[in-house]
Amino acid sequence: MNIYKKTLVIGLTILFIGTNVGASVVPNLSDNEYKTNNLILNNENKSSQINSYWSDNFDSYETGSPLHGQGGWEAWDDNPATTPYVSDAQSRSSPNSVDIAWFNGNSADIVQQFTDVNSGNWRLMAWQYVPSDMVGQSDLILMNTYSHGGTHNLQDWSLQIAVSASAGNIWDLDNTADSLPLIKDEWVLIRIEIDFEANIQEVYYGGELLLTKSWTDGVTPGGAKNFAAIDLYADTVTSSSVYYDDMSLEIPQPLSCDALGPYEGIIDEDIEFDATVTGGLPPYQYLWDFGDGETSDDMNPTHNYPNPGNYDVTLTVTDFIQDTAFDDTTATIIGIPEITIGAIKGGKGITVAIRNSGNGDATDVTYTIEITGGLFINTKSGSGNLGTISPSGSEDITLKPFGIGLGIFTPMPKIIVTANCAEGKSASRNQLAKIILNNVVIQ
Repeated sequence: MNIYKKTLVIGLTILFIGTNVGASVVPNLSDNEYKTNNLILNNENKSSQINSYWSDNFDSYETGSPLHGQGGWEAWDDNPATTPYVSDAQSRSSPNSVDIAWFNGNSADIVQQFTDVNSGNWRLMAWQYVPSDMVGQSDLILMNTYSHGGTHNLQDWSLQIAVSASAGNIWDLDNTADSLPLIKDEWVLIRIEIDFEANIQEVYYGGELLLTKSWTDGVTPGGAKNFAAIDLYADTVTSSSVYYDDMSLEIPQPLSCDALGPYEGIIDEDIEFDATVTGGLPPYQYLWDFGDGETSDDMNPTHNYPNPGNYDVTLTVTDFIQDTAFDDTTATIIGIPEITIGAIKGGKGITVAIRNSGNGDATDVTYTIEITGGLFINTKSGSGNLGTISPSGSEDITLKPFGIGLGIFTPMPKIIVTANCAEGKSASRNQLAKIILNNVVIQ
């Protein structure tokens, strides 16, 4: 093949046809996938926000139909004979992709044109599938200047990367030293980062850097600082199928995440943690550090803490291109109070301890002491509010009855003590006793 394919067409003049946005169609996805801003993401990435300028997954077109004239795609120089075809032989998002090969004695050569892509940062993504039995060569080309039937000059090619079956490599036709081993029989992401302000393009293949070079000097010096079209081209007469799916052009956004919060809960209670993510390139990987030595790689995990306290929680998000974002929040965990009543003691009255045996504050603690049976002149019952009792804390209460209760002519007196707190915990205790005037003998 010639170093630059368009030497075959220099000087041709035909009608200009322009388009700015291609098809953005909802694919027939499996249950664990969905569509956000026309990019296929995993179900975990519902919060992703991506500024998508154009995308196409070929799924709304009839299987087997020529791509020319659909979704903004036009054959090179508007010649329908060079159309590729929509295929279901391979697909990343079911059911279709586009098959780039020689058909009916013609090289598949199809373009998608863009307008106003000439400043700032842009990202082009194309998923490519190369069968193990592929022969010939196939090219993915970015044009800085293009119009149907125009004069196509060498400097119009800002990038031309080739898949070579015989060499087993993917490379830059401008510098064949920029090469990586060809990956076959699986979908591989070709990602092109374009920075017009710095006049730089970076091409990644399967996550590895294939090349970095100037945009305007991509092939021949003098090219325009503009992205006019993408061109998919079956390079040689022997070129067999290479498939493309889930293509998109977007304005990349910085990766950021939000751990939300702060979170609150009680010990041993599941707390739901929620992450939101914007920008970057999905799919994302998540790492929650809950501050107690435990972690999770779920997007929205649940976690419980065995001990009360204030915990520092950190969310780390890593995207497909290994950019990383962090966000911190807190989890405040309170303990559970446990109201207990100590032994009822006699003597010159009744004394009992109201205790908090739990690991959380017991608030608004109230109590009652009541004596049943016997004959009493006064102070047969009492009640009150103890306020807050801290964990392991205790408050003594005393009741001084005056009367007779021996269990001879009336039932033996029973002392009943109850306590409650605002957290819904309660306790009670009772004890038989003999009472003579103000002297209490616990039985």
